Amino acid sequence: MNIVVFIKQVPDTNDVKWTQNNNIDRANMESIMNPVDKQAIQASLKLKEQNNAHITAITMGPGSAINILKEAIAMGVDDATLLCDAKFAGSDTCATSKVLSSVINSKFPDTDLILFGQSAIDGETSQTGPSTAVRLNMPFICHVNEIVEITDSQITVNTDNEKERSVYKVSLPA
Repeated sequence: MNIVVFIKQVPDTNDVKWTQNNNIDRANMESIMNPVDKQAIQASLKLKEQNNAHITAITMGPGSAINILKEAIAMGVDDATLLCDAKFAGSDTCATSKVLSSVINSKFPDTDLILFGQSAIDGETSQTGPSTAVRLNMPFICHVNEIVEITDSQITVNTDNEKERSVYKVSLPA
């Protein structure tokens, strides 16, 4: 089983600085791995133990994002890839999903499962994962709080929202 976990370098929101244009001053802030992306890595590591999976962490960002890839490797991820190009600067979720789906199609076509954290603390849109899945023509499930079972052909998960708990099964790749 081949798993890709997309992770994001984000500003450490414990010490936010602002520009004169009222934007986050990313150049003068510490950067960290998006906290919920760590949860996605942890979920992939459980699957690695259970299914002898191979995990690749991928991030799109500046050269300094190599630090979160090193952190992912230290957590137990097998491989890491940095997508770094000046053309990516300032990408919104639409542009980001185009890049991420393109890299899956071209470099990781044998991926069985793609994991994202629910959202990034610097945007909170929760759009990049679903947008990437749509571009890949893959089924996707949002707001997963537990992977119940995974086989060679499908994954079963639990989701929770404020009103209900649901169980979903989807075919792989997803």
